[in-house]
Amino acid sequence: MFITKDFYNQTIVTYHEIIPLPPFFVTDFRNRFPERIWLTCNQHLASTFCYVVILLLQHHDLSLHEFVATSTYEKLDHIVYMKTFHHYHVLVFEINSCKKMSPLTVHTKSGPIKGIKKKTCYGDEYISFQKIPYAQNPVNSLRFRAPIPHEPWKETLDCSSEGPVAFSWNNYVHSVVGNENCLHINIFTRNIHPKHLLPVMVYIHGGAFMRGSSSILIYGPDYLLQKNIVFASFNYRLGALGFLSLKNPELNIPGNAGLKDQNLALKWIKDNITQFGGDPENITLFGESAGGASVHFHMISPLSKNLFSRAILMSGCVYNNWAVVPDKNWAYRLAEKLGADNEVLKSDTAILNFLETIEGEKIVIAQEKILTEEEKLDQFMAAFGPIIEPYSQKDSFITSDVVQLGESAWGKNIPILIGGCSNEGLLWFKEIKDETFVKHQNLEHFVPLELRTGDWLKVASTLKYFYFKDKELNIECKEMFVTLMGDRNFWHGFYRALLARLQYSKNIPTYLYRFDIVSPSLNHHKLMFADESAPGACHADDKSYLFKTAMGRAPDTNSKEYQAMQKMVSLFTKFAITGDPNGNESGIKNWMPIKDENNLECLNMKIDHFEVIPLPEMERMKIWNQIYENFKSF
Repeated sequence: MFITKDFYNQTIVTYHEIIPLPPFFVTDFRNRFPERIWLTCNQHLASTFCYVVILLLQHHDLSLHEFVATSTYEKLDHIVYMKTFHHYHVLVFEINSCKKMSPLTVHTKSGPIKGIKKKTCYGDEYISFQKIPYAQNPVNSLRFRAPIPHEPWKETLDCSSEGPVAFSWNNYVHSVVGNENCLHINIFTRNIHPKHLLPVMVYIHGGAFMRGSSSILIYGPDYLLQKNIVFASFNYRLGALGFLSLKNPELNIPGNAGLKDQNLALKWIKDNITQFGGDPENITLFGESAGGASVHFHMISPLSKNLFSRAILMSGCVYNNWAVVPDKNWAYRLAEKLGADNEVLKSDTAILNFLETIEGEKIVIAQEKILTEEEKLDQFMAAFGPIIEPYSQKDSFITSDVVQLGESAWGKNIPILIGGCSNEGLLWFKEIKDETFVKHQNLEHFVPLELRTGDWLKVASTLKYFYFKDKELNIECKEMFVTLMGDRNFWHGFYRALLARLQYSKNIPTYLYRFDIVSPSLNHHKLMFADESAPGACHADDKSYLFKTAMGRAPDTNSKEYQAMQKMVSLFTKFAITGDPNGNESGIKNWMPIKDENNLECLNMKIDHFEVIPLPEMERMKIWNQIYENFKSF
C-alpha cells in the first residue's frame, strides 16, 4: 500500500484506496480526461504509470499554488491536474514507475551537467538530462527581446529533473502556469559513448504559440528511445512574452523572440550534442501544429541555415493561415487591456516601459482577453505569434512574406516528411453548436483574411456551395462543417506547401502521410475535443503514437495500438536516420516521394494497416487552390 503525507505529516491518501470525491469534481475531471484513467488507481506500480488523487482540506488559508510550492511529496513526480473546490484542494499526481539510478555527468561547452539513468515504460534504459539552460533568464531589460546565450558555468548543474514551463494560460488547470525562467533544453539518450554517433531528433512543441511545453508528461521519450537515436526538446517563450512586436527600431523588439529562442536552442544542441552521443551532422527537426509551423519557419529563415539536415512537419506549416499573425496593433491593445493610460499609449517606448513593469502572470491573463468577438468569428486563433518583422537587423528571423521566401529558402534542399490527421477539424467539434450556424450562415467569416480583396464575398458563396450545396446550415451539417474547418485551417496549407516543394525542390524527397488511426484509448485529443463516434483522427492525435503521455496509458504490447505505434516510430526514426522512411520494422517499402501535383499519393495510416493511396482530400484541395489562384497571387 502506497501512503504519502503532506507537509503537516498528515496521511492523505493510500495507493489502493481513493477518497470519495464530490460529483462536481468527478464531472470536471472526466471532461478533461475522458478515458477515465483516474479510475485505474488500483494498478500495480510496475505498470506504465498511475494517478493518485489527493483531496486536501485547506490549511492556514494557503492558496492552491502556495500549498503546492511549500509541499513535498516523495515519489510523486508531476502534478497532472489541480483545482480548488469550495474548502478542498484537489491535486492529481503521476507516479513515475521508471526507476531512478545513478547520476551521470556530461561536460558541455557551457559547463558540466548531471543527468540520471531511467527506464522507459517498456524497460529500455536511457539517460535523462533536463532543465539544461541555453539562454539567460529573459527578464527585466531582456523581456520581449531576442535571447542572449547563457553564460558558462563551472559548478556541475543538476539536470535530473524537469524545469519550469513558459508562462502561459493552462486550460487544464484554468490558471496561469510557468515561469519566465523557462529557456531550457531536455536531452534523452541511450548511450553517451556509442561506438558511432547516433542520429538526433529535435522536437518543437505546439500550442498556437500561446501555450504548451516540452514536458515529458506530454512528450515522454519512451517510444522513440526504443530506437538508436538521441531525442531532444526545449521550451521557448510564448504569447506576448515571446512574440510582442514594436515598430520603433531603437527599442530592438521587432518580434519573433520565441522563434529566436528556438534558433538559439538549436545552435546549442548542434554545438553540444556530440557529448550526448549524437551526430551534429544528422539532426532531424520535427514538430506538430505550431511546432510544425516552427520547423517550416526555420527552413526559410537564414538564421537557422544548416542547423538540421531533415525535417518533419506534423499538422503545421508556414502556409497555414494562422501561422503568421496579422498586424493588429497588439502591443497597444495589450497595454490598454492592462490599464495603461492615454499618455502611455502614445509611443512604443512608453508602452515598453509600462509592460516591463507588469508581472508575467498579468500579461498572460490579459493576452487571453485581447481578441474581439469579430476577430474570434474570423477564426483568429491568437493575438501573438510569428510576424513579418517591421524592420531588418542582424538577428531578423522573418522580414518578408513567407510564401515569397519559399523560392530562396535554404530548407528547399533538405528532405522532408509532411502530413496531417484525417479529420483535423475535430479540434472544434464540441464548440460547434446550433448558434454556430446562425453566426456563420453565409460563411463570410471563413474567408481567409489574405483573400479579402475585391469581390471577396464570392469566396464565401463558393465555399458554401461546394461544402453544403443549397442546404440551410444547421446542426445536421456539423460533420461537413468540421471538414471545412480542417481544410481551411490545416489541409490546404499542407497542400500549398506540397506545391511549393514540387516547384522549388524538384529533386529533393518530400514524403506525404495521412494519419487516420482511430482508437478508443490512444486518440487522446479526439477523446478530449470530439466524440468517439466522429469519423477520423483529430488534430494532434498522431502525437500519442510517438510520445508517451499522461493523458492515457501506454498501449499493451499485444494491442493493435502498440503495433500502430511501433510502425509510426519506425517510419519517423528511419527517416531521421537515413532520409528514407521505407524498410526496417515498419514493413513499408513503396512509399515514394511526391512527384505529380495532380496525383498526390500519401501513406495512409490506419490502426491495422498502412498503405499508399491517392490523397483523399485532393478534390477539396483543388477547389481551395482555384479560390486562391482567383483571389490571391500564389
